[in-house]
Amino acid sequence: PNSSSSSSSMPTLTAPSDPTPTPTRLRHPRALAKRGGAGRDGDGDGDAKSASVGGGHPCDVPLWASGVLIAACIGVAAFVLVGGEMLAAPGEDIEGLVPKYLDAAFPCFFFLMMLECILIYVTGLNSEAAKYDLADSFSSLAAGACQQLWSKILPLIFRYTWMPTTYVYIYNNMRGHHLECLKAPVRTSLGYDQPWTFLFAFLGTDISYYWFHRFLHTNAVLWAGHSVHHSSDHYNLSTALRQSVWQAIVTFVPYLWMAALGIPPRVFISHKSLNTIYQFWVHTCIVRELPWIFELILSTPSHHRVHHDRRVHKNFGGILIIWDRIFGSFLAENNNTEPQDQHKSEACMFGVSRSVESFSEAVIQTRYWEPVFAALKRARSVPDLVYALVVGPGYSTVTKWRPIKAPKSDNSRIRLKSIMHTTRGWVYMLIQTLAAVFVGLLALVLKLHPNGTIILAFVSISGLLTASQVFNSAKASYLMEFSRLLSWTIACTAMLVKIRSQWIPPFILKCIAVFYFASVLVLAGFGPSLLRTTFIPK
Repeated sequence: PNSSSSSSSMPTLTAPSDPTPTPTRLRHPRALAKRGGAGRDGDGDGDAKSASVGGGHPCDVPLWASGVLIAACIGVAAFVLVGGEMLAAPGEDIEGLVPKYLDAAFPCFFFLMMLECILIYVTGLNSEAAKYDLADSFSSLAAGACQQLWSKILPLIFRYTWMPTTYVYIYNNMRGHHLECLKAPVRTSLGYDQPWTFLFAFLGTDISYYWFHRFLHTNAVLWAGHSVHHSSDHYNLSTALRQSVWQAIVTFVPYLWMAALGIPPRVFISHKSLNTIYQFWVHTCIVRELPWIFELILSTPSHHRVHHDRRVHKNFGGILIIWDRIFGSFLAENNNTEPQDQHKSEACMFGVSRSVESFSEAVIQTRYWEPVFAALKRARSVPDLVYALVVGPGYSTVTKWRPIKAPKSDNSRIRLKSIMHTTRGWVYMLIQTLAAVFVGLLALVLKLHPNGTIILAFVSISGLLTASQVFNSAKASYLMEFSRLLSWTIACTAMLVKIRSQWIPPFILKCIAVFYFASVLVLAGFGPSLLRTTFIPK
């Protein structure tokens, strides 16, 4: 799928030339900078540019700003631990109450994103990659919401929750069987409250995530799903929410060995949730480097920025970075930058080598399957077929050293823009995006009738899919948005008046109907000009 990534040698490349001069950048984000030319970097996923550090944006972040974000993250961690225990509920076929850490973390994600946005504005951090772009942040939120919603409604549709059910089945029926040959009494079930259970589950979950994450980058089929997470040229906390629907289907498989060794299901689910939540905060440019002891042991924002560089495949650790150091996949952020240049420009270039060139959620989720199918079509033998399915972009570069250097021009950093022409349109799209995400959160958190959960999920997904067409400047976007709002207004009103079902609380139905009816009036009043955008693939 990515022939450039399979090269084992390291050619000397030069930075791409830009057809137009680099515009002058102002020091503060409140000042409007002129947009530059349409330069393309054209680099490969596995090969690195060898370019000297150029002008770029200053990356210095005041220590107090990093401290504020870190302190907020620590406070959020305490809230999630307490809130997850308070929201604990019985799991399907699981003994005891299962903490709901992710449910407690969802509102905290938005709080931290708002805080990061404020810190970027106040500190004057002029990093092109770090800033929040409405269309890009929307596509990240949409991807995360769709992944969570599909993961929620598919088990309701097919009446089978494959991750907990499979893990519980192995735990109840298969644990310890492989140890019978030892002909000795072996403890095959660990107590929930035992410290070694916590330690073993923590280490087991993290090393399983490391190897699974590494395979996501080295296997072509797995990369087709995981590349969704890497598809943004921006790098901020909203990027953490950009997730693949396809990846969610197989994400539990690497952890099944823990069930066979006797890790109780609720212990595993708790550690898997906490592992996922930890990885949210490392998607930021506000925190540059932590004290050396933390950089040595933990996966930090500095390490993870390298992971998201489109030129390398490194640093796969979830919570601990020691796995990368042990297995040869570690790379430091400032490994090839002169000390005096480290804070002049963002060294990493985020995203993937082949830009998705769309803000559409449907395109983002399916775009990176095209190289896989194209390689399968070209296959003329069994080895070609195996190569197309197995060899991903990081296959030959995971353990090879690669330099990280900033580009000469910032034009190649951000390759996709969508400009909303009116402030009214910007506000309207922001409100509709937040409303769709909020309805999705209701579907995820509230204990509703399965049909009610599915309906709310489709209300949310339809809003996200339609909004993505607005950011793509689709000609029919106004008609699609108007039809969506009118259809759900009628449907919610019908459920209140005619059907009188108990699937969804009447108060929620009334709020959705009133909000969408008011949105219909706004659209009718302002007309198609409200949603006028310019889509710019650079």
